[in-house]
Amino acid sequence: MKTTPKITFRRLGMEDVHQVRRQLDEAGLVVVEKVLPQPDLLEVKRRLNYLTTHADFYSKHGLRFIPEPTVQGREDLEPFARYAKLEVLLWKDELLWRKIITHPNLVRLTQAVLGPDYCINAGAIFMKPAHHGSPVPWHQDSAAWGLQAGAYETGETPLLFDYWLALERATLENGCLQFIPGSHKLGVVSHTAKKDGELVRTIKPDDFGYDAASIVPVEANAGDLLIWHQDMFHASGPNRSAHSRAAVAGTFISRKDLARMREQRPKDTGLGIPICVEGRPVSLKDPVPATAEP
Repeated sequence: MKTTPKITFRRLGMEDVHQVRRQLDEAGLVVVEKVLPQPDLLEVKRRLNYLTTHADFYSKHGLRFIPEPTVQGREDLEPFARYAKLEVLLWKDELLWRKIITHPNLVRLTQAVLGPDYCINAGAIFMKPAHHGSPVPWHQDSAAWGLQAGAYETGETPLLFDYWLALERATLENGCLQFIPGSHKLGVVSHTAKKDGELVRTIKPDDFGYDAASIVPVEANAGDLLIWHQDMFHASGPNRSAHSRAAVAGTFISRKDLARMREQRPKDTGLGIPICVEGRPVSLKDPVPATAEP
């Protein structure tokens, strides 16, 4: 098979915020290092352990805890590391809202891409427990949300802020994300139908002219942020290491593109929660209780 030209991406720091949009347009992928400081990381992980320890209580308040069946009963793991996915927490829990969704660094980066006013498009916390954790096959996030091939007209693609925030070190061994830079320029492509038990609808990169040399594993330290175009081909492997891999993954959308996305995803109840209005972060409304019942 003919090898496609390899497109490189950049690793930036918070001082390079002005370069993020251009890098995202060109390569479809950028990594910004040290976005979430260590003290904030520790607070987030403490809160996740608390919420998952009291999952029965918080489930009654609308939070969703999806267990990793292969590690149930493993008392040697942190409570949140026994789960595969945590949903709704990001826009229901006040600490997670302040320390992640409206963290000043994340706000600066998002506004550099989307402009001053934006909303939630999607979001969850994903874990790959040590020696476990399912692989995620090749896909585009746009297709995973249910968008069909040709959903956008050429030149009219709504640009979203599609991000992955490492809460722990991510390596090739423990299932870091892998990308094909430049693949976002194909737009939304056809995926295979999702079968029972599969995480997402899938694609085969070689069907589009990409071979193994096109794939770029992106390792990251805790606190680093990966940002990519929603049409980027990406995947991740299983966790074959003794170290867990946890991350926040989500998408923000400009308020000007919100109506178009709602047309595509009419059943998504999380879509459209405002984060920044008139350039300023908004406070969380109707949060879940800060503490569980005795």
